[in-house]
Amino acid sequence: MNTKTHARVKALTRGELARLTGCNAETIRYYETQGVLPAPRRAENGCRLYDRRHISVLNFIRQFRDLGFSLNQCRSLLRLERDHSGQCQAVANEINAHIEVVEERITVLKSVASTLRAAARKCSIEPNAGCHVLDALLQVDADKSSGAKS
Repeated sequence: MNTKTHARVKALTRGELARLTGCNAETIRYYETQGVLPAPRRAENGCRLYDRRHISVLNFIRQFRDLGFSLNQCRSLLRLERDHSGQCQAVANEINAHIEVVEERITVLKSVASTLRAAARKCSIEPNAGCHVLDALLQVDADKSSGAKS
């Protein structure tokens, strides 16, 4: 969004806020109920009216969610942004903790990719035979089911 649009925004409905930020209206409602997005003021007719702060908060949440942060982590970071007390170190701590989680996921995903490559190689060795990979997986599922019933 350009700064001219951002500066002109006075009051928006939820639908307008959704269109402006690219965020689903139901997601905006959810963020409100979870206390991550500040409650909007109400017009005389009861309609919710959102402002520039809501745009900023939604953009913040979306950026950090895209980076894999949880909604609770976003809430914590937003709290730090409001408090301004020791925020830089606290934000760095949150980010470093998240980096560890991301690196763990990368390790797991590399293992998954390796397993899938091995399975694909097995399939390419005998392309016209029955699929040993699927047979093995079906057997694992059957073993789990029969073990759960006993």
